Amino acid sequence: MLWIAVAQSWTVVWSEDFEGTSPPSLPGGWSAYELINYDSNLWSTANNSSDCISGYNNDDLEGYFSTKVLCYDDAASGYSQSVEVAVSPTVWIGGNTDLRLSYDFAYEDWYDSLFVEVRFWEFPNWTLWTRVASYYNLPDKAGPDTAGHEVIYLTGMAAGKDSFQMRIQWVDELNNYGWGAAFDNFLLEGKGITTGLSEKGCVKPFRLVGRRVLADEGVIYGVNGRLLARFKESYLLPKGVFFLRIDGKNHRIVVR
Repeated sequence: MLWIAVAQSWTVVWSEDFEGTSPPSLPGGWSAYELINYDSNLWSTANNSSDCISGYNNDDLEGYFSTKVLCYDDAASGYSQSVEVAVSPTVWIGGNTDLRLSYDFAYEDWYDSLFVEVRFWEFPNWTLWTRVASYYNLPDKAGPDTAGHEVIYLTGMAAGKDSFQMRIQWVDELNNYGWGAAFDNFLLEGKGITTGLSEKGCVKPFRLVGRRVLADEGVIYGVNGRLLARFKESYLLPKGVFFLRIDGKNHRIVVR
């Protein structure tokens, strides 16, 4: 049997720069909710970081981002405890064994915290949230407490998983009057699995002929994670988008 190793490089899996939004609306697939303080002051978008924070002492983030951003305005909640959460869309990552997440951010607050967490869909359940970045305030520092470009390697977390989701949490535990945070240019990149060529010329571990998928055996499920079929040798698919799981790896199939 002749196997051909395919070298994989980093490719874009998902990106978001918020330029297609109409502030304060979030992009499609994003959501925001709050815990403790239900004042409807949620994560939203703004035309730039200067528009992120209301009230006084706005100059710490003013001018840091000149384009549209995701932001939270803690000043608008006043002196109150709050946990504010923004959640990204569900992103299909099947076939990627390595992932890296990057973004630009600026953060300014008074004794509050900011966290970035990720989780993965491993059929039939989501994993627990894993914290991959934590930011804390430096109340006497001029300008943003923490700002810059972050790159996070999610090594070992993506293998065998189907989908990715990220959430950002602003945690105000001490009834403080804080400032806010802004994010931009989210980028998720991945490296794919190695494939091979069998002696019969079929791409392993499966081949798609028209609407029929050919493999030794596999599992088919829909984009919502619902199990559709377990099969051996072949299965005729209807039109649509499906996920094929073979030997613990996932493959996205589009049938038109």
